[in-house]
Amino acid sequence: MKVAVVYNRDKKGIINVFGMQNREWYPEETIQRVVQALKNGGHEVELIPADRFVLSKLKKALPKLSRRRPNGIALNLALGIQGKCRYTHLPAMLEVAGIPYTGSCPLGHILALDKVVAKQIFMASGIPTPNYQVFSHIDQPVQYIKFPVIVKPRGEAASFGLKVVFDERSLKDAVAQILEEFHQPALAEEFIEGREVNVSILGNNPPVPFPVLELILNDTENHIYTLEDKFGKHRKVKKVCPAKLPKETSLFLQKLAIRTFDALNVYDYGRIDIRLDEFNQPHVLEMNSMASINPASSFVYSAEKAGYDYDQLINKIVEVSVLRYAREAPEFFREERANSETGENAESFADRKEMS
Repeated sequence: MKVAVVYNRDKKGIINVFGMQNREWYPEETIQRVVQALKNGGHEVELIPADRFVLSKLKKALPKLSRRRPNGIALNLALGIQGKCRYTHLPAMLEVAGIPYTGSCPLGHILALDKVVAKQIFMASGIPTPNYQVFSHIDQPVQYIKFPVIVKPRGEAASFGLKVVFDERSLKDAVAQILEEFHQPALAEEFIEGREVNVSILGNNPPVPFPVLELILNDTENHIYTLEDKFGKHRKVKKVCPAKLPKETSLFLQKLAIRTFDALNVYDYGRIDIRLDEFNQPHVLEMNSMASINPASSFVYSAEKAGYDYDQLINKIVEVSVLRYAREAPEFFREERANSETGENAESFADRKEMS
């Protein structure tokens, strides 16, 4: 199969620079590792930047969709260049152009990336999540929440702007910083002192959870997983997978992760971040619909414990995405396929549809 690995690395292919600029990129080593994994899986691979030329390049790189299943697909590593809801930008373009791709549709990404909307869906779906308040300006009174609280931008990923505060003065300062730096409201949610775990998911109908992974933070004064931690610039974070939890707790967390995955309309793969309180009661923090596939990431580590090496994981992402498109084939194609399997050719089927 032909696979186009679509990614963002710079701003060379855009017309104007405006709005919030993306700070999140896949490193070149990871992109090349993905390419090699796909080649090892027997695919023909092309690298394509996700800029204003992406559709014309994909038109040349990928064959048209067959009536049975995609015979070419874009593997989406594009985290966006600028503006709001950046995870949605490439999928929206590919939807319009009719190009199959891996990962969630724009709806899944926007519901997961907007942390406030995600929490509203959690609460409506009976998914436990910490109490919260949204701050659009620094003079808003504190309501609904108790200190300490964790403060973060409403629509960012990768722990950008994350901070734990213990009083109103510190909260006001943190909100002011987010408003100035990220140009978006701040989400403040009650901080759950306890264990940090996550559950990664792969596939659809049904989605399959990997073993629960726990992040062991060795700094007793700062029990949050920061941006610096994720990029190895702060302290060593130990990953334990499967997490040392009672079997029934692990099974409950996996089922909760699937409910979260489905509630936010996420496809193919993702990671759900959860806090366990002192009684091992879960509190879902957020859903990452573009879970990192860096070799050192939680998603990849959990996949290894589930039996996938890196090459197998990358090729499995392509496989589950292709299968999803085959299941979502238009009714005409599904019926035509069924008839072709019983010996009725496409022409006679089309004639019969026209006569009816």
